[in-house]
Amino acid sequence: MSSVEEKANGQFTKGIREKIVDEKGFGTDRIIFKEDELSYALGKQGGTRKKLALASGCIIQYVGHVCFLAGERAERKRAREFLTWLLQQRRGQVTVDDISGRDDVTEVHVPDNCKGWVTGNRGTELRRMELETGTYMFMSLDKRGDERLLIFGVDAGTKTGLKGRAAAERLVNEMIQDKLRGDERGRGRDSRSRSRSPPRRGRSGSRRRSRTPARRRSPSPQRRRSPSPQRRRSPSRRGRSDSRRRR
Repeated sequence: MSSVEEKANGQFTKGIREKIVDEKGFGTDRIIFKEDELSYALGKQGGTRKKLALASGCIIQYVGHVCFLAGERAERKRAREFLTWLLQQRRGQVTVDDISGRDDVTEVHVPDNCKGWVTGNRGTELRRMELETGTYMFMSLDKRGDERLLIFGVDAGTKTGLKGRAAAERLVNEMIQDKLRGDERGRGRDSRSRSRSPPRRGRSGSRRRSRTPARRRSPSPQRRRSPSPQRRRSPSRRGRSDSRRRR
């Protein structure tokens, strides 16, 4: 039906309106998606639709812009809530006030310095854990405005099982412990590196002391000039003329 509706819009959904069956037992509800809601509720290769169906225990199928929810009344109600919270995430933070009366949710308080690590970039880590455990997970505010992680799913899981809310909770706690241990190792390395390296003032002082003093130039000995031999002065002309007279 979905393939036919995609090629021939309105073939099966023309004139269909929303419907909520409030009777006990098996029934089918209908929800009409807006134009920009269908792709978000469908997800890549239908991954989001399959995730919500598995976590709610309800049959969820999309035909055109019409969402069909088939199952028991509690299952259909749970699927409608999941879809409502999913679409609210497009506009901002989701608030789930009270979960005390629910039997399909596990609450995990994540330290502030671990929230980004647990959720991953654009929620990639949450999507990975959802796929592994068959749950529906998101960060939500409580009635006091405090943020915590909610893990939804009809399967409560077991202590050693790989599926259900218990398995998802274990994965989250493991990620929290990994992050805290990594931060502790990082602080230890920083403190050791600070204790090993001397302060800068000490290094500069040692550099000054280690420098060799400038070498003084020793005065070069002055060269003694050897006395030049005195030239014999030739007798003056006057003396030569006197000697001639005496002759």
